Amino acid sequence: MAIASQLQMLSTKWNQEFKAYQIDTEFIKGRHVSLLQPCSRERAIELPTLVRGIMLPLQNKLIEAGLDGLVWQAGKGTPTALNNFLLASDTSNQPVLFG
Repeated sequence: MAIASQLQMLSTKWNQEFKAYQIDTEFIKGRHVSLLQPCSRERAIELPTLVRGIMLPLQNKLIEAGLDGLVWQAGKGTPTALNNFLLASDTSNQPVLFG
């Protein structure tokens, strides 16, 4: 299993010394969901779970909130949105969204 590291944004704040906004982050160990293929049958549920359980409800919530310009990050109209999610090893393989 390939383990990837992604950054998780923890907070943003104004840095007075540099007179700029600062983003605090940390690395998360995990991997992307497995794509459907014959050699990964034990992980075949990952993709449908992500799409039906997280991406579609998130798209609906973003649209309801008037943030329809952000739905592409949750997969509406773009298959590359799968890369915005990671199954984090340190959270019992729970999907984590990266924007």
